[in-house]
Amino acid sequence: MTTKVTGPELASASIGGGNLPPASRGSAPGGSGAQSPSTSTSSSDVQITSAAAQLAALEQSLMAQPVVDPGRVAAASDAIASGSYAVQPEKVALGLMKTEQALAGLFGAKG
Repeated sequence: MTTKVTGPELASASIGGGNLPPASRGSAPGGSGAQSPSTSTSSSDVQITSAAAQLAALEQSLMAQPVVDPGRVAAASDAIASGSYAVQPEKVALGLMKTEQALAGLFGAKG
């Protein structure tokens, strides 16, 4: 079985069922060996949502970013070592609230 996956701003990709174990190819759930309609050899199209496309684009952009910024780590380490690092509670609280609002927007929560 071949499935065509498409979505907004994404190129089409074909996914073949060639790697399925022999028992699952063309057999019904009861194991009778009869081919079920969902495992026919014709192709079917799958549309992904715009949210999934956005997540895929975000994943690609994050993969291009370095995991750690060595310059920021060095600056923070130096500030801590010298005793000049100061936590700004208002800034921390604001960042937490913004993160919460962004997550609520993703999951449709109100509050």
